[in-house]
Amino acid sequence: MTFATDMADDLGDIFTTDGEAVAATYTNVYAGSAAASCTVIKHQGMLAQPSGLEGQVWAEGIKIEARRSEVDLPHKDDTFTIGATTYTVLGVSEYDDYIVICAVR
Repeated sequence: MTFATDMADDLGDIFTTDGEAVAATYTNVYAGSAAASCTVIKHQGMLAQPSGLEGQVWAEGIKIEARRSEVDLPHKDDTFTIGATTYTVLGVSEYDDYIVICAVR
């Protein structure tokens, strides 16, 4: 096995067996494409500094982590729906070939 296949396999295990992973629907609002089912991990209570501000202004925020194999690179205003709650993407905070983490509201 290669590192890439090991990583993909291990990531699949995390998103399918981790108690925090939940089913969600991702909608790319600009592409006009159909909504995509995905599995995400919601991180609530993260400390985040609002963009565009300098200084020590921090607030609690929410981040959503998704697999790149299920979700393309999200853009501002795309949405993730978990249950009856829809979260709007504020921006991508980090990503690689395997995962993407978005700040949402």
